[in-house]
Amino acid sequence: DGILDTIHHACRGVSPFKLALEDIVTLPLQGDARNVVIRTDRPAPLLDLHERLVSRLLDRPRPDARARYLPHITIARIPPPRVRWNPEQVLDASTFQVDEISLVRSVLRPEGALHRIVERIALKTPDPNRLQPVGLLIDSPACRGGGMVAPSGKCVDLSLESTFFIAP
Repeated sequence: DGILDTIHHACRGVSPFKLALEDIVTLPLQGDARNVVIRTDRPAPLLDLHERLVSRLLDRPRPDARARYLPHITIARIPPPRVRWNPEQVLDASTFQVDEISLVRSVLRPEGALHRIVERIALKTPDPNRLQPVGLLIDSPACRGGGMVAPSGKCVDLSLESTFFIAP
C-alpha cells in the first residue's frame, strides 16, 4: 500500500513529542462554521512530520504549506444550516504526549461519520547505536581549519559529522 508505506517512511526518525492544547475555535476561521476544533501548538516534530507528508503525498505542494498548517483536534461537526459562531474559549495549558500516529479512514454519512483506525505507527527516538554511515569523511588539506571532505566534495566541520549518518 503506497500511502501507508509513505506514512511509515515519513514517521521514521520522528521522536515522540508533547502537544499543548491552546483554544477552541471553529473552522473555517472565517465564514460559516463547519467544525468545532481544539487548536494546538506547533512543536517542531509535528511540523517536520507535516512537511514530510506534504512533500511525499502532494505532487505540487504549496510553498506556504508549513505556514498555513493549523494543527487541531476536531471535536464536533456542525450540520447545515451552518452558522457564524466563534466560541472564543481559551483552554488551560494542558499538554499530552504523542507517542504514535494513527492513520484513520473516515466515511462521512448522513447519520454520522464512521471512523476506523487503519494503522498505528509508533514514534521512536532514533537509536544512535543503529546509525549507519552514508559515506566516508576524508581528511584533506584543502579544507581550512581541520575540516574534512565529504563524499559530495564539500568541506565540513567535524562537529557536523553526524549529518553523514542516517537511521536504517
